[in-house]
Amino acid sequence: MIWLRTRTVLLSTILCLTMILCSMASAVAAERPFGFGVILGEPTGLSAKYLLNRENAIDLAVAWNLSGDNDFTLHADYLWHNYDLFKIKTGVMPVYFGVGARMELRDNKDDRFGVRIPVGVSYQFAEPKFLELFGEIAPILDLAPSTKLDLNVGIGARFYLF
Repeated sequence: MIWLRTRTVLLSTILCLTMILCSMASAVAAERPFGFGVILGEPTGLSAKYLLNRENAIDLAVAWNLSGDNDFTLHADYLWHNYDLFKIKTGVMPVYFGVGARMELRDNKDDRFGVRIPVGVSYQFAEPKFLELFGEIAPILDLAPSTKLDLNVGIGARFYLF
């Protein structure tokens, strides 16, 4: 029963912090600040991104680890975007980096909680403006129940419809 309470507390904390950060955003970054889509890789699942402004965003994923025991994963990251590294003719291609939390809910094993440091690049189309493609790598330092290094790698797409 302790693992169930710990899992519930960690999930509630991540969701509450994410909602607070979203509600504290003072400016809308674009006409459509909410992006929803998929991420493929390790893990694979649903991805969401909320643009706080041009340089900052909150990234979320609800996904499954397809290697091994099909564990359920949640992550939330605060991202910084740099638009100066790649200059392209159409659209924009920011490089981003961030810091966040990852929780892995594992069947018949102790759940894991750790810190993520994602680094990636995205391509935001000029037309259609609502489409973004991205690729990222995220080293993870699990802190509980024991210290362990891990790595997430993924590619994906998001649609900005709201």
